[in-house]
Amino acid sequence: MKTTRRRIILALCSGVVLGLWQSMSVAAEPLKITVYGGTGRIGQRIVDEALSRGHTVTVVVRNPSATTTERARLTVIKGDILDTHGVAEQMAGQDAVVSAVSGFKLGEDFFPKVAQSLVTAARGVSGNAPRILWVGGSSSLPEEPGGQAQAEINPKAFAFQKGKLDALKYFGDVKDIPWTILNPPTNIEPGTRTNKFRIGTDVLLKDAQGESRISMEDFAVALLDEIERPKHVQSQFTVAY
Repeated sequence: MKTTRRRIILALCSGVVLGLWQSMSVAAEPLKITVYGGTGRIGQRIVDEALSRGHTVTVVVRNPSATTTERARLTVIKGDILDTHGVAEQMAGQDAVVSAVSGFKLGEDFFPKVAQSLVTAARGVSGNAPRILWVGGSSSLPEEPGGQAQAEINPKAFAFQKGKLDALKYFGDVKDIPWTILNPPTNIEPGTRTNKFRIGTDVLLKDAQGESRISMEDFAVALLDEIERPKHVQSQFTVAY
């Protein structure tokens, strides 16, 4: 009887170890990721996080000569996210495409155009379409101040937020292409990678002091976690301390 129990325990332990090894192998499998806006403050940290995990990253910029950084598994190419044909070519063979473009000064119609360009391009990719990861805005979450008063105070900020909301509405009608929107909290600034944060869905997260914040480094962690282990396909989510 004791021998039989030992064999059962060993078998279970072996199964657990094998399961953990397989899980780690899946999580550690190198992916091909294209990043638009990869030279921006958030975009740079997404690229850094992806490279640190062993993934292959392609950053698409309008002027590659202005980017002098050379790193293993990093390629910088010329392109425009609104050039749908070019985006489709850049998507081919990729596992995920990240939009971290800013567009703060480009008007409220910029982000809907970007969303349409990405989705249309993905539909034109032969084979499996890559997953679209979208860096949203805190204005997409309830309890975030906004509205006409802000339009009067800061028209550019209001247009930026409205554009993000319009893009969110557009994605909500897309059922044939895998997409995920990660909305930051109210305050997102350069900081420290702690790998400790809360995950929410469509409501603004605040801490005990009523603050809604996260570092760009931890935001990038959350995005890469989602790319590696999808949990919010065809939906939005948010993160904060």
